[in-house]
Amino acid sequence: MLLTGSKTMEYRSGSQQRKQSRSLSCHRHLLLSILLAILGVNLLLFLSCTQWSPWTDMTSCTVQTWGMMDRLRPVAECSDRGLQEIPATLPLHIEELHLEKNHITSLDGAAIAAIPSLRVINLDENDIHHVASGDLTHLSGLRLLSLSNNNLAYLPALSSSSLAHLVLDGNPLTLISNSSMAAVPNLWSLSVSHLPNLVSVETAAFRPVARLRTLLVTDNPRFVVTPLFIAQLCQLTQLQILHISIPDETSLDWSCLMKMPFLLQLELNDRLVVNR
Repeated sequence: MLLTGSKTMEYRSGSQQRKQSRSLSCHRHLLLSILLAILGVNLLLFLSCTQWSPWTDMTSCTVQTWGMMDRLRPVAECSDRGLQEIPATLPLHIEELHLEKNHITSLDGAAIAAIPSLRVINLDENDIHHVASGDLTHLSGLRLLSLSNNNLAYLPALSSSSLAHLVLDGNPLTLISNSSMAAVPNLWSLSVSHLPNLVSVETAAFRPVARLRTLLVTDNPRFVVTPLFIAQLCQLTQLQILHISIPDETSLDWSCLMKMPFLLQLELNDRLVVNR
């Protein structure tokens, strides 16, 4: 909800009445859920009682509280606000930061370094062309970073011991180097798809992320899959889900992929080959 000018005053004038009405409704749903649980009916009506509270400053962001009754998490919703940089005055208790569809040009660690509780950062559909290598170092709880559809032509060495999920789809990346993943050792899922300019993945690019469970490398029209790349994938012995585009399947020996011990799903050229 965007609260600016007269809308802010309008919101405040009626906020007490709406808050009281919503609170009563949530209490009724919660009571009904308890009664239904006693009767053995598994209906979680309290999901509709997600609480939220506005927080406004010059950025016109809001903080909402998402989740179930036993695990509520504060989320800063700053999407589609016309922002050109990450807000400098974010609440320190938030766990998720949503900044999609803005005009942000760089991932500035100074604005988020003081928020140790951050677990999710979504910067999809911005104009980011620069990510400093040390910007994630202080975020000890960061689990997901999504940078889809930005202007990253080069990926610096990200540094995060906690990062588990990284999404880089739709960027003009030309190279995934041996150092790109060197400082994200606990990465579990990586998506590098729809990269129109990708031409090379260096031979040891995935070696530092040996714990990968999910890897998506699809629809990269200029990237030529080679036997060396297939061999690199086969060294990721913990993989459970692998989606890959291979222009000419018959010219490559990809049988080692079929033998991966934990592989549950293998998709080649949008065709499901393994589904256990």
